[in-house]
Amino acid sequence: MTELVIPATTLSTLREAVLRSDGHEWFAFVFCGRSDERVLATDVRPIAEEDHQTKSRGGCRVDPELELSMLGDCVTSGERVPLLVHSHPFQSGGGVGFSSLDAEMMQATTRWLEHSFPEKGTGPLFGVMGQ
Repeated sequence: MTELVIPATTLSTLREAVLRSDGHEWFAFVFCGRSDERVLATDVRPIAEEDHQTKSRGGCRVDPELELSMLGDCVTSGERVPLLVHSHPFQSGGGVGFSSLDAEMMQATTRWLEHSFPEKGTGPLFGVMGQ
């Protein structure tokens, strides 16, 4: 099993990027390095408000062109694995989890990456953060 490692400073940057005071869902890409059994989160790439196609208290969607560009940059820059994270600011504690819409988007993104970059061998990782 592969272990995801997120250093405290990276986690702090990620929390600032996706858990904002407006109560809306936000999105960030995290580029991760990969070794045999570990994936290390290293580079948080927050998504600006204008680069969200939709953003509200109940959902967010990154502009598809930006998403494809970011994913392509990540997987073609060496042994990198994309971690796609968004917030559910309305959830907290042990109740934070993916919605059914999230599950559909994760499947579609995984299929696209596996089809586009079959030689990479590692699909994207997904995360959701609540309060």
